[in-house]
Amino acid sequence: TLVIINLLLLKSLLYKTSVATFDIKGTAHTFAVQLASNKKLSSKKKIELSKQFAEISKKNIDQYSKEHNLIILVKSSTLATSNDVTNIIQKKISESMQQAQLQAAQQSMCLFFKDTCFT
Repeated sequence: TLVIINLLLLKSLLYKTSVATFDIKGTAHTFAVQLASNKKLSSKKKIELSKQFAEISKKNIDQYSKEHNLIILVKSSTLATSNDVTNIIQKKISESMQQAQLQAAQQSMCLFFKDTCFT
């Protein structure tokens, strides 16, 4: 067990894993308010977008964590907030949601014009 502890310690020193916080509750709340205020969307579309938001959020948090060698904690569950990455990840989520909507619109065009796909 001492060897395992030493290996884990060496790994953490080599890779310098840090801790950061992300305000997932605030981010999800902001998204929910924006979604609810959009009266043009059907309930079905709102549910679809909510699922997409959850998937994209997880993907972006995981990706940012791996790229920056971070352990990301829920902001409301921690006392220290010295390394808060909320704004950065929110921007990435927003960009990913916009890209997903653009791709969905392009796929709809392909279905509508069956023989001609505008990509």
